[in-house]
Amino acid sequence: MKPQHVPMHHRGVTLVELLVSLVIGLVVMLAASQAYLATSSSTRINDAQAKMNEDAQTALAILTQQLKLAGANPIRPDRAQASLRNALTATYTLRGCDSSFTNTSVASIDALSCTHTAASTGPDAIAIHYEADAFNSSTQKASTTPTDCVGYGLDGFSTSFTDWSGTGRQTTMFVATPVYYLSISDNRTSLSCRNLGSIRGQPLVENVIDLQLRYGTASPGNPGAVLGYLTAQQIDDPAGLIVGTTSAAQRWALVKTVRVCILMVSDSAIATSAESAQYRNCSADLVQNPPDLRLRRAYTTTVFLPNRWE
Repeated sequence: MKPQHVPMHHRGVTLVELLVSLVIGLVVMLAASQAYLATSSSTRINDAQAKMNEDAQTALAILTQQLKLAGANPIRPDRAQASLRNALTATYTLRGCDSSFTNTSVASIDALSCTHTAASTGPDAIAIHYEADAFNSSTQKASTTPTDCVGYGLDGFSTSFTDWSGTGRQTTMFVATPVYYLSISDNRTSLSCRNLGSIRGQPLVENVIDLQLRYGTASPGNPGAVLGYLTAQQIDDPAGLIVGTTSAAQRWALVKTVRVCILMVSDSAIATSAESAQYRNCSADLVQNPPDLRLRRAYTTTVFLPNRWE
């Protein structure tokens, strides 16, 4: 009997053809999965970097705005020439520490203590002193009372001045002395602030794991030029690089600019390897053995202190 010819479009799939199709399908699925995972990882890294950038910009903006107020006591209208400003009574208007101040519960910046040494590596802390008002500080709701760095109203005190007609008068003056430092809560390190004399400190920006400050300093003989950048300990050291002064307060008065570096870290471990988690710290040193797979990045800015040049 003669076998019948079966048309091509009526034939089934052979085992070899089926196996080849399965292999091709698996390859395509594997390639698609790898592409998805790579895209997902890249997206998570980009999101983490974007959040670090945003948080770093917030932290630097806070520090920049506050540093520019160091020593501020604005000119007041309708006053005699000798009373244009309300007097700041503290000796210091800016004071840094290469570790942490040991007594931020004190009421005055002059009473702060710091036990840093030449070997101190930080994180640093800084205290800033200025007259607060409705123009350079936030105010309480439905009030003109300026607030401290965590939103609480400052205590005012009476001070004397002479108006344009020569009449002696009284006004209420508000003074802010915020201290910025790093604190740890719930295993997170944050840039935090506390106003001197207040027990109410508060984290401001999370995931700031290092704060390094260097101070652009002039000399007594040439107070109009920054000669170099020093650590807080080098300024405090009476036998240090600044000569011709008799007190630490005189040396701190020579600070004209502040170089700020903060080191940010991502919320979670998202780097794909220890090598990809390497980073440069605030000293620009490459850290080749990070403690985990979280991303880290240093951000820097230099702040001009306008009230120090008047």
